[in-house]
Amino acid sequence: MPSPIHLRRATPADRDGIFEVLQARARRTPEDLRAFLDRVLDRHEQEPDQLRVMVAETQGQVIAWSRVAWFAPPAEAPANAAPAGWYLIGLSVLPPWRRQGLGTHLTVDRLDWLSGRTAEVWTFTDHDNVASLRLHEELGFVEVTRDFWFPGLSDPDTPLVLLRAPVG
Repeated sequence: MPSPIHLRRATPADRDGIFEVLQARARRTPEDLRAFLDRVLDRHEQEPDQLRVMVAETQGQVIAWSRVAWFAPPAEAPANAAPAGWYLIGLSVLPPWRRQGLGTHLTVDRLDWLSGRTAEVWTFTDHDNVASLRLHEELGFVEVTRDFWFPGLSDPDTPLVLLRAPVG
């Protein structure tokens, strides 16, 4: 019988587990990943109304993580900046646990958390990430544009799709 999986708000004790999940997708050096994770978890603790980090765990092991965050474009942002609002970002699952519905559960959990906080939610994904596009479309997201700016996402070799959905 498989062990139960629990979804919950991340705590500082989850740092190493989340790091392991991030390393499975390693697009950055371990040092960059640690610095990124430190910034995210510090903001998660300091600004709980602006950023929420969730984990999925089983038998004490973090097997997935996700974030929902408030974004407002800076004053110097280009005209095609993504709009201000709540964004679902940073969903990653350890390889052995992929394709088992964790992404959907974490996404629904974040949407539930946003209920009553906003009428709509945004997300973005790589244009060729079929699993992510399908997951979000099944949850009511629709494509808004592929021509947008978001801080830290300026790789022309990885075109992104901006999606929006109603909440509630």
